[in-house]
Amino acid sequence: MSDPHIMPKGQLFQARIDTASALRRLLQGLGDLLPRIEPVAQIVVSGDLTETGCPAAYDHFVELMQDCPLPWRAIPGNHDNRAAMRARLPAQDWPRCHIVPASPADQGGYQGYV
Repeated sequence: MSDPHIMPKGQLFQARIDTASALRRLLQGLGDLLPRIEPVAQIVVSGDLTETGCPAAYDHFVELMQDCPLPWRAIPGNHDNRAAMRARLPAQDWPRCHIVPASPADQGGYQGYV
């Protein structure tokens, strides 16, 4: 899944869109769908995980993802603050792979770091 744009708890995206509610509904729907499509090993969430990149938004994202019926991994997007993301998200053990973002947040060029 991609671009949840989660806000700090109690805030709406662009002052009108409840992205947290949308993510909750998606996770519930996924839970209902899994018995029909298994096996699925994990979910990859590509950024933008948050809209603001602030620690409170990552805390809210992690809280929401506790309802995910599968293990999940996250990849930052251009709105994500990598330092805040690393500090707030649970440790993520990736299988040996190299991730190439389509539009790296680092304007200096591709670094390949998540």
